[in-house]
Amino acid sequence: MTQVAEPSDQTIGSVDFCSQSLALAFLFAGLAYGLPLRLFSDTHPFAAWMSPEILNLYMMVSWMGLAHFVYAYKGQGMTLVKNKPLIPPFGIALSLGALALIGLRSWLGFQLFSFIMWVYFIPHFVKAELHFGNVLDKHAAAKGWAIYWFPALCFSYLTFVLFCPLSWVQNPWFAILIGIAVVSIGLPFGVWKQLQDRRVSNYMLLAFFIVAEGMVWATYRKYMDFHFQQGIYVFHIALASFYHYFRSYDFAGRMMRDTKRGASFLLGVAAVNLAVIAIAFTVVHQAVLAPLAVIFDVAYFTFWVGLHQFSSDVFGYLRNSWKPAPQRVSS
Repeated sequence: MTQVAEPSDQTIGSVDFCSQSLALAFLFAGLAYGLPLRLFSDTHPFAAWMSPEILNLYMMVSWMGLAHFVYAYKGQGMTLVKNKPLIPPFGIALSLGALALIGLRSWLGFQLFSFIMWVYFIPHFVKAELHFGNVLDKHAAAKGWAIYWFPALCFSYLTFVLFCPLSWVQNPWFAILIGIAVVSIGLPFGVWKQLQDRRVSNYMLLAFFIVAEGMVWATYRKYMDFHFQQGIYVFHIALASFYHYFRSYDFAGRMMRDTKRGASFLLGVAAVNLAVIAIAFTVVHQAVLAPLAVIFDVAYFTFWVGLHQFSSDVFGYLRNSWKPAPQRVSS
């Protein structure tokens, strides 16, 4: 009788590339929230209206985010050096994008600008996840713009019902009808069908969960204080951000594994994160270093989030659309 070989642990489809990053995200969110020390000074402007634990968590998200941006810009820079014609358009686009973000932040104010940047983070997150999955799981590229905008729309709904005037959600039908409308917008674009597609079903399922969660929190708003609202929102941001950071590092480490540089890369990641945290902690506690707050203080973090996401979009567009000139063969 012919024996059937046991499936290898490394068989495509049998390896879970996400759970380790998600486990670390859970742990870091809990650790940052439960820290008995304060990462900020008593004079920090956010300390007056944010609970210490939530501000600690947001600080850690922002500082580890800055370390993540270091690697993102480094990767883009290494590619641009190999494709020098892309450097001028990328530099111009990044400069104009930075000016636009500064103007938008000044016009909208910190809070509304931050809400928009976190909604903008959702398609960035999904795009990265699809790229990692396509490379590691060898799946064909998923199609359909709803993959990006529908989860972002659902997160916009959660943001709205958490922070809109309380009087708006006093009538329970208000949040329910808007939630149903959000789902209804996605249905003609194949959102329901995409729940059957393993490549994107997780993101669509998460989007439906966020809408349902929004209905719950909208109903519960009458029992909340502002600290509770902030806590709910920052925990969403923290878990998604930590997961995104760890997932990016894990992906890069796996790509380097064949070159035997994976372990040293991950050690370098730890060193860079610790260095950024140490520098940021020093900056927010030393008045003489106040000019550096525009980089290291959490108050400005969403500007850098927006710029990172914009640069990723521009970089991806230029990389995918650029075709090198054909080499001229001398006779």
